Amino acid sequence: MRHRLNDRAGSGGPSAEDVGDIEGIDADTGRKLLDDLLDEAVWLDHCPFVSASFGPAPAWLRHEPVSAFQPLPVPPPASLHGTPGPRRVCVSFAPEHGPNARTWARTHGYRLLAPEAGVTAWAADKISVLELFEEAGVATPPCLVVPATGRAPAKAYWPDDWPGAVAQRRQNNLIGRGTVPLGSPAELERRLAAWPDEPVRLSRLAPGISLTVTACAGPDRTVVSAVSHQLVGLPELAASWGTHCGNQLVHPGDVPDGLYGQAREAARRVGEVLRGRGFRGVFGLDLV
Repeated sequence: MRHRLNDRAGSGGPSAEDVGDIEGIDADTGRKLLDDLLDEAVWLDHCPFVSASFGPAPAWLRHEPVSAFQPLPVPPPASLHGTPGPRRVCVSFAPEHGPNARTWARTHGYRLLAPEAGVTAWAADKISVLELFEEAGVATPPCLVVPATGRAPAKAYWPDDWPGAVAQRRQNNLIGRGTVPLGSPAELERRLAAWPDEPVRLSRLAPGISLTVTACAGPDRTVVSAVSHQLVGLPELAASWGTHCGNQLVHPGDVPDGLYGQAREAARRVGEVLRGRGFRGVFGLDLV
């Protein structure tokens, strides 16, 4: 859906025309379609920020504090329940993290709008995702996988020509603490000791501009939305190197020639592979 950024009072942000191509439909058109399709939509997340920023607020949208990392909340009052059916849906941020979103939907008779858990788990896994990028023809930094058991000394995994490296646990924990920069084999040795009995992806450090591309895999195509500069690990805002701090939309002219189009094409290629595996819905692709 195309969001008219300059309609957000006081944002001071760029208009949609200022940020290059954004595919989809106008926000007002999308809102009218949703009005006709839904009786109720529930945003499941520990924070109501996303649903609260949807303005003007539709009568069919509400928030429930359902988190992947916390116990399920007390069931809502009966007055908030309607007749279960396809017009009552719920949406969750990263529903693959734990069973809470699916449990809530099943308990209260809502349809959870989420991709199949299997393909989401495959795409979110920091190691198996390499298969996705290879199939999509999207380049990744040189990397290797340190095995969970029977490990050699750390220096055996560190190529001599690497100026730095990044170690990643395979699971996506959503807060960036499974991604750690390393400056030497000695640092890798300490990191592997802290992550025993699990495989670790080790990649050559690739300095550069961090970008995020948002896209949606539909039944017949991949729609590519905005490209933004991802703000990560800012010491004023984050406690760790890999923690996400926010995003700022960019214009094609804000990045070196060709990178904006390359980022969009990478998202389209990844989306087409995901579509072929049955994934439906929105995804984000982080690039350097």
